[in-house]
Amino acid sequence: MGQRSGHFPSQFSSQSLWRKARGFTLPEVIVVTLLISILSAQALPRLSQSWNQLLVSRLVATLHVVIQNVRQHAIVEERGTLIEFSQQTWCARYTDADDDSCALAFGHLPSPWLFMLGNRTKAVFEYSAGRGFSPLSAGQIQIARASSGEPAIHIFNSTLGRARVCASFAHIKIPAC
Repeated sequence: MGQRSGHFPSQFSSQSLWRKARGFTLPEVIVVTLLISILSAQALPRLSQSWNQLLVSRLVATLHVVIQNVRQHAIVEERGTLIEFSQQTWCARYTDADDDSCALAFGHLPSPWLFMLGNRTKAVFEYSAGRGFSPLSAGQIQIARASSGEPAIHIFNSTLGRARVCASFAHIKIPAC
C-alpha cells in the first residue's frame, strides 16, 4: 500500500469546481429559450382548442341536464313546466307560477355563444303535468358563436319530451348531427 497524500486529484480541486459552477453561457441560454418558445408556439393553439372544447362540452351538458330536470319536475310534481330561451339566457319555471321568476333554473351562455332564435325574441320548451304527460312543444334550439352566426350546437326536443344534443362540427364528446 502506498502512502496517501493529503491532496485531492486535480479534477476535484476547488478551482475546477468553481469554474463548473459559474452558470450557463449566453449561447446556451439563447438556445434553450428558442427551444421553449418553439414548443410553446406549437402547444398554445392545441391548448386553446382543448379549452374551447371543454367549455362547449360543459355548456351542452349543463343545458341537457336543465332540460331533463325541468321535464322531470313536470312528471313528479304534476305541474306544467317550461324553459324560455332568449338570446343569451334560459329560464325554467312552472307554467302556473304567478310571477316570472326562474324558480327551477336560470343560466346564461358564455360570451361568444348565442341562442339562434331567428325572428323570435324567445323560444320555449314546455312540458305538461302528470305521469301520462307529453310535451306541449317540440322543436329545436340552435347555439352559435356570435362571430360566425353559423349554428354549431343543436338541441332537439322530441314529441316524447326527450332532449337530444348534436354538434355540426367535430367534437370529442358531442355526437355529430
